[in-house]
Amino acid sequence: MVSITQAFAIDLTGQVCVDQFGGEFYGGVSTQLGFIRGAARSRGNKPIVCLSSTTEDGASRIKPLLEAGDGVGIARSDVHYVITLYGIAYSANRFGNEHWH
Repeated sequence: MVSITQAFAIDLTGQVCVDQFGGEFYGGVSTQLGFIRGAARSRGNKPIVCLSSTTEDGASRIKPLLEAGDGVGIARSDVHYVITLYGIAYSANRFGNEHWH
């Protein structure tokens, strides 16, 4: 199973902001986490998070740490693939300093 989730931002620890960005809510309680976890446990497991690399004003959506007002909707332990216009990162089962490659 493949699950594709759109994100607003992600930090380098793998936390994903999916429903609140810059203090503004863009969605309510959602099922994104359920789909991500279901795909991770399925045969062929492809839980994917997609996001634009930058905001409309050119600020990066990939941050050292999420900022105040960027709600974490998907925990780093649930992130496997992250895709932007510039490439793909695979991070499943990696934590701390070796999280991304």
